[in-house]
Amino acid sequence: MITKFDLQNLDVILKRDLNKSLFNVINKSLVLEDKYFINNIECNSIIDQNEHINKNVKKRTSEYNEPIDLSTKYRCLEKIPTIYDISTNKLVVDEIIFDEYTLIVDTSLKKLVCLESFEYIFKIIENDLINILKNSKKLKILQCEYILPFISNLENHKINDQKIIYFIYIINKILNESINCKINNKNKHMFINKILSKDFKKDDKQKFYNKIYIKAIKINSYKNQKRIMYNDVLNTTIDYLNKTADKKIKILFLYGFQSLFMNFSKKDIPKLYLILSFLHKYNKEKKIYDINWHKLIFELSSVSFSTIGNVSHCYNRINRSCKNDLIKTLNIYMAMNSNESKFAIQNLNDLLYDELHLKYVKYLIDLTNRIKCKLFGIKI
Repeated sequence: MITKFDLQNLDVILKRDLNKSLFNVINKSLVLEDKYFINNIECNSIIDQNEHINKNVKKRTSEYNEPIDLSTKYRCLEKIPTIYDISTNKLVVDEIIFDEYTLIVDTSLKKLVCLESFEYIFKIIENDLINILKNSKKLKILQCEYILPFISNLENHKINDQKIIYFIYIINKILNESINCKINNKNKHMFINKILSKDFKKDDKQKFYNKIYIKAIKINSYKNQKRIMYNDVLNTTIDYLNKTADKKIKILFLYGFQSLFMNFSKKDIPKLYLILSFLHKYNKEKKIYDINWHKLIFELSSVSFSTIGNVSHCYNRINRSCKNDLIKTLNIYMAMNSNESKFAIQNLNDLLYDELHLKYVKYLIDLTNRIKCKLFGIKI
């Protein structure tokens, strides 16, 4: 049951976090300047902008055209969050002070959720969060009885302004929980490191990808023999990442984190093993390779890794076409977490005409990345 105290905390969080971002921590890498508003995007005219928005609005009746009822003085975001009580499936409404700020957030959310482009974008972000929560449950980072109701509500409710606030509420609630830090098994870590380092030859001209693929197969073999466990590999991977000096690689890893739990190749090898092999090569042997490390981690960590040629082309296109660092960053996240990267980027660009809408997208992505860091001990 969500209490009045919870909603008051949520109101404070919204006011605070909508004006700061995870990018304040990592702005020296992909994001060189943390700007919420895009100064270099210009619409040809107000008419063009209005036409664009009108085309993007769904045919269904838009709630935001209705007059706002201010008779209920004590409300936040029009009784937001009206979160479903897990046990009764009834709406829980708590009253907190209504002010001008919540009115702005309320009306902007109602407009935003009516856009087809935002619905598409939010689904990508939501799937990222759901997959992270499911895997944290599977790895026993979060207890089933705690996390399953959150996952169920996200999966079973259609997008609206209530769901956006619930999404924000879930993440901030988990961020404030105490997570049990798992202690790495040093012996297992040393054993995995030995597997990755074995039979290395500096004069070997074998292609880099083939090298890390072979290492991934070896790790999978030892895992099947139960000489190492999946958690051992994951903990070692996070350890290698945290020791990586290149923050751009860290961020690209963070953006595509959900893909670690997917399989690749005909042998259904966890992609985690491939990423671990990549990080080991980068940390230990990067000086002897002449490759684009950022592009490679982008390709390996993308959910559409199976179509690596298209992923590579997408990376090149983003770097050529995006001059603004914030837009480039958002494009990269969308491309890495969608099986149809071109369509995802197109929908994101449809939102560029409204700075506040773009700010919401950035904020939701930031929150999702924060929870990855919290649950899995990633240090940016």
